[in-house]
Amino acid sequence: MDRRSTVRRLMRERELDALVVGSPDNVLYLTGVRMLMQRLVPDRYAFALLTDRSLTVLTVHSDADHARRDCIADAVMEYGHTQAPVEALAAALADGGLSRRRIGLETNFLPADDADVLRRRLPDAVWAPAAEVLREARMRKDPDEIARIRTGQHRTELAITAGLAMSQEGDTERDMAQRIGANFFSYGAEQVDFILLTIGVNSTVFHLLPADTRARRGDVVHLDCGASFNSYRSDLSRNVGIGSITAKQRDTYARLWDVQRAVIAKMRPEVAVRELVDFYLAEMRRQGLEPPGDHLGHGIGLASHEYPEMTGECAVVLSPGMVLAVEPTTFVAGDARYDVEDVVVITGGGCEMLSGEFHGRDMWVI
Repeated sequence: MDRRSTVRRLMRERELDALVVGSPDNVLYLTGVRMLMQRLVPDRYAFALLTDRSLTVLTVHSDADHARRDCIADAVMEYGHTQAPVEALAAALADGGLSRRRIGLETNFLPADDADVLRRRLPDAVWAPAAEVLREARMRKDPDEIARIRTGQHRTELAITAGLAMSQEGDTERDMAQRIGANFFSYGAEQVDFILLTIGVNSTVFHLLPADTRARRGDVVHLDCGASFNSYRSDLSRNVGIGSITAKQRDTYARLWDVQRAVIAKMRPEVAVRELVDFYLAEMRRQGLEPPGDHLGHGIGLASHEYPEMTGECAVVLSPGMVLAVEPTTFVAGDARYDVEDVVVITGGGCEMLSGEFHGRDMWVI
């Protein structure tokens, strides 16, 4: 109900009489349910229709019983498997007395052809792009969301720590990644979103997938992992050494850890993201580290990357309830990518880390 109130306030600010959302994450945000068929057949849409009085779910027949049992909507409507979803949506809007109203639509989700169908069926409606309504609403998390993200981050750390504790010199990237993936499910993940685990110079290629490279003594392993727990995403990056690493490698990781903690110490309400990014870049220079750009991190929640993206172009000012992944990184030619990522929540007086329980300034060596 608090989420609906927030979204309705944002609707009033934009003079919207109704809001139609169809992206799976936004439908989940408003209704509490992620529809199966839309995950399996992407154009078998589920819609959430919000007005100042009610929330209605429109979904395909085979998901309707699930929606009626589990969602928090006031009403559930259904369409047949052979019926066009947007035709059913147009009928529902007309039956709801909205055919001449101002309707917000997720134009960044709905394909142009389907949006054209709505405009033809309801030519007197005023359509307004409304993706930013949910983007802004989801930027600040409620206590339940924060608790879910905290749990996901904790279990992700456990999955990574246990997986690496079972790894050793001679293992392949794929061996290590598979152990972490199995641990994710052991710790209750609904799905694994990504396991980017690469050894040595392989990690200096952005987002290279694990392959058959074997770990050798002196290598630095980079990993960036995330999964979904209770519908909310986790995201965590670390480095680990193999066998015996050099003092320079240890020092690089320690200095990057110092940068991250210095940035986190600056995070509190009323601090502008741009100011934080400037501080990050200055700290990297002070520590003698070269960032690959001005990207410091990102929001996280129902999606791995949510608004805001923490760059020098971001105009957002921090406020309580924002949950952010803070990820300073640097690439060392001929060695590895060094990467420290943790998730924090902005509180009334500063911020609180939601991960980092098993992480220290000294790089772990296995």
